[in-house]
Order: sequence, then structure tokens, then C-alpha cells
Amino acid sequence: MNRLGILTMAWVAVAATASGCVCYTHPHHDEVVVAGPAPAGEVYVEGEPAPPPPPQNEVIVGVAPSPEHIWLGGHWRWDGARYVWWPGRWERRHHPGARWETGHWERRGGRSYWIEARWR
Repeated sequence: MNRLGILTMAWVAVAATASGCVCYTHPHHDEVVVAGPAPAGEVYVEGEPAPPPPPQNEVIVGVAPSPEHIWLGGHWRWDGARYVWWPGRWERRHHPGARWETGHWERRGGRSYWIEARWR
């Protein structure tokens, strides 16, 4: 994909993300897919879910809006039925010691819970 295509996809992703939608690149096509609103903090499933796919390659878009902002690389999210790609973005660190934790599965009482990416 050429540079213009990558930049176009990035801007579509940023615009849709700002509106509260989930965006991801379709795994078999060079297109951005916009899904519905992101799920709440935890989703559970019975049994053992498949792990998320490997992270996608991303280009950092623009420069930090302020010294308090850091680039959060894109990551996979679970929407209750499948993984969707959430593109990287600039975000203000919540407090000086805060660290970003990507989404992951946690096993509790025979169920697997998807824990959304969050600040810790």
C-alpha cells in the first residue's frame, strides 16, 4: 500500500475512533472497517478463547499534542464475537506513574473474561 493510502486509512480510523466506533483493517483487504461502539470493560465467554492475532504494523500519526501525551500503539479488542483492531492514538497519561495495559484474557471460575486495555 502506498503512503497516501496509509495516511487515508489512518485519518478514517482517527475520525471513527473519535466518534466512539471501533475501527480495524480487514485481515484480507487493504480497507478500514468501522464497527459499532466499543464494548464495556469486561466481556466473558465459556471455555478457552483463541488468543488475539499478532499486532498489526502501524505508523505513528503526527506528533504528540503536548508533552503529557504518549503514543498508544494499536491493539486487538474482543467485541463479544471476534477480535477487532483498535488503531493507535495519542493519549494523555492519566498520572505520572500511570502505565498502559493492553487488553487480555483472564481466567476466573471456569470462564474467560476479556479485560479491556486500560491505564494502571
